[in-house]
Amino acid sequence: MSSISNSLPPGCVVEYLQNNQPVISWVTEVQNHKARLVNINKREVKLPLARVLPWTGPVYSPSSSREAILASLAEHNSQREQLRAELDIMDIWSLAQGEIDSARISWFAELIWEDWDEDHLAALGRAMLQARTHFKFNPPDFQVFPRDVVEKRLEEMRRNEERKRLVTEGNQFFRALWSKQGKAEEPQDADLRDRLKDILLKKISDPEGGEDIPWTDLTAGLPRDGHLPFILARLWGIVPWHYNFHLDQAGYFCGDEWSRDFASEIRDVASSFPETVPGVETEFISVDSLSTTDIDDAFAFLPREDGFLLRLAFACPPYSWPFDSGLDRAVMHRASSL
Repeated sequence: MSSISNSLPPGCVVEYLQNNQPVISWVTEVQNHKARLVNINKREVKLPLARVLPWTGPVYSPSSSREAILASLAEHNSQREQLRAELDIMDIWSLAQGEIDSARISWFAELIWEDWDEDHLAALGRAMLQARTHFKFNPPDFQVFPRDVVEKRLEEMRRNEERKRLVTEGNQFFRALWSKQGKAEEPQDADLRDRLKDILLKKISDPEGGEDIPWTDLTAGLPRDGHLPFILARLWGIVPWHYNFHLDQAGYFCGDEWSRDFASEIRDVASSFPETVPGVETEFISVDSLSTTDIDDAFAFLPREDGFLLRLAFACPPYSWPFDSGLDRAVMHRASSL
């Protein structure tokens, strides 16, 4: 097993982070806590020693030619990438999770190898730097996230990827709908189609709401029209051409689907309504036609010695109505002049 030197002599192979990616380099000079390097991209850079990643080596002759330096860097970089590709970083996290909070890179190397060199160490470091959902690099140590944190971060990553795909493909489809006036090809993914339809319907019913809906990104490049959700839904065929979106904005839904949740309460009301009014023996008649289904009044003529007695009967819908029940509140909510 190779040991890691704390010094950086000229000719030492090191790595540093540039745009969150390790860059393999060759030390040409160290002075005043700064190192002058030649990296694999043939650039000369000067940076603080604190930026050098905590895996260094091997060390070559400082008098090596420029061609030899670049050749060595390319060879080590290729070897490290091959070793990194063979690593199961999730297996390493499983072994370390619950054992420690953080450790040096060499501690993790000893979990998986009996013998390792600088290239193995650098390959492991590269893999752990990429696994940001499971490890965090706090120089010179790697912090190991616990399982609950990892699950939360993975779920957040999944939602971000889903949102990114929704915005990208949804915007392409909406712009095609607009430019082709409804003749655009629908997205192939059924879940994506349902999500886009749901977004349009929600924006129709609540134009100012939907903070979780990436509406601005979804409609980038389209006119800033307040009725855009309704227009797109019409072009797509989700709603009819003369659809009354004011009903949606009022929270009013046509049809009897709402009553399914109250089926048992409705049956109780119907069964509790009496066929005849207690204490009234008179038979009443109405003058409504046979097609009338909402007979709400009737009358009866009763002979008397001095003429007739006229009795009027009026329907009383609340006779056995369950006031302040769930059914009552639902019906009251649906009361509308529309």
